[in-house]
Amino acid sequence: MTEEQYHLFWNRYFSSGFDEEREKYFNPKDFPAQGSITSYFMAADAVVTTAAYECPVHQQLALDGADFYAYVFDHHSEDSPDKMVAHSCELNYLFNPDGSNDQDLSLQMRKWWTNFAIYENPNGESGQTWPKASL
Repeated sequence: MTEEQYHLFWNRYFSSGFDEEREKYFNPKDFPAQGSITSYFMAADAVVTTAAYECPVHQQLALDGADFYAYVFDHHSEDSPDKMVAHSCELNYLFNPDGSNDQDLSLQMRKWWTNFAIYENPNGESGQTWPKASL
């Protein structure tokens, strides 16, 4: 992604009225390029991640109600050419554990997800190792 494409992307979704926010929170200078992926792409990725995932989590946490658990998966596959962590790449550790490059992580993730399905808490009845999300 080029600088021009980044500005077109930003203005398409947020208009030009948020230039100050773009410079403060999503300045490409603050997002190092990774391999062939430009800093502009990394900044745009942060924009989408924030809008699609982080903002809804914060909105849910602001409501009174049930416990809430969230995670950020940042373990990249050693054979990834750009060492990037792509959306949904954690699913390989859950549903194809033999194909993952970290068997211990795969086992722990399957335990957390199974516990959440059974107990509505990734820790199950074992105690608190995965904290509840908070603001």
